[in-house]
Amino acid sequence: MRRSNTVFTAALLLLGAVLPVSAGADIRDEANREANRLFLATRAACGADYALAIDVTPAPPSGFAPALGETAAPKTGHTLYLVMSGVTSTPAKTMNVGPEWQGRISFVAERARIISISRDGTRGAWTPVAGGEIYAVDIAYRQGWTTKVHELALLANLGRFAKARRPACSDVPAGQHGS
Repeated sequence: MRRSNTVFTAALLLLGAVLPVSAGADIRDEANREANRLFLATRAACGADYALAIDVTPAPPSGFAPALGETAAPKTGHTLYLVMSGVTSTPAKTMNVGPEWQGRISFVAERARIISISRDGTRGAWTPVAGGEIYAVDIAYRQGWTTKVHELALLANLGRFAKARRPACSDVPAGQHGS
């Protein structure tokens, strides 16, 4: 009997080293906190809305970087400001496998608006954009968190010529609120 207690205790200690700090429903809370942290890394909370800036630089005319010794053309391009309203996150869709956990958390906006500001200050008009899924995180716990972020299709389609950043709320042009 004594040997089986020792084995049982060793098994519990080993299991404790493999499981996250908290298990069960708490792990979903930890996953939601991690997803929110990732969401807010490139988005600013401006009142009840969330803002995202996307700096877009066009490709060089040749399609390649300038040769050594040549100077690059002056920076041109524009910044897109996307303001999302009514943002909620879906509960984690989960799959528990022993001490491992994985799920997907999606962020959905009721409505959104976008505006383009060129580098020379020329300003477009606010344009409504369909709401829907604006961000998703596939998240897993296997001896530590791993994540895969699924960004807006707009950002993915712009590819290497676009860089998302978290704007200051004061940088977002006026008129973004409402619909």
